[in-house]
Amino acid sequence: MPRTEAPAEVRPATVSDLASIAELEQRTFGAETYPAFFFRQAIDLWGPHFLVVCLAGSVVGYALGSPSARQASGWILSATVESGHRGLGLGRKLVGRLIDSFGRRGYETVWLTVSPDNSQALSLYQRLGFKLVDRDARYFGPDQPRLKLRRVFGTP
Repeated sequence: MPRTEAPAEVRPATVSDLASIAELEQRTFGAETYPAFFFRQAIDLWGPHFLVVCLAGSVVGYALGSPSARQASGWILSATVESGHRGLGLGRKLVGRLIDSFGRRGYETVWLTVSPDNSQALSLYQRLGFKLVDRDARYFGPDQPRLKLRRVFGTP
């Protein structure tokens, strides 16, 4: 039987979500995490672009975006869904809402990077209209390759 999209609430992150977000960040990314205080500042800086997805009132994922130094452009800085809830359409719903938030504000492009080893995330981003622009073997430093992707609004 095919899996269906889970009923979920996507909403802006709040201060009361910070502990859950930080714990999820640690479980997902290990040593390569944003510090907890960063997420607190992200709420103040980029509130409309910092979303959580909840099931039964519990945070099971988040997506964080930011305006870019390039005019009319934004970045998806991080996105994850709890490992036990992947494959249910939550990531698509969450990142899709983040993309929509950029579009509603008149952005022309959205950028992101993804590890070349993360085929599940890469596939999701491509289904959401992102195209590969570049591969940087040292994006975050030695042995830290990333694929750089871009989505242009108004194109499929």
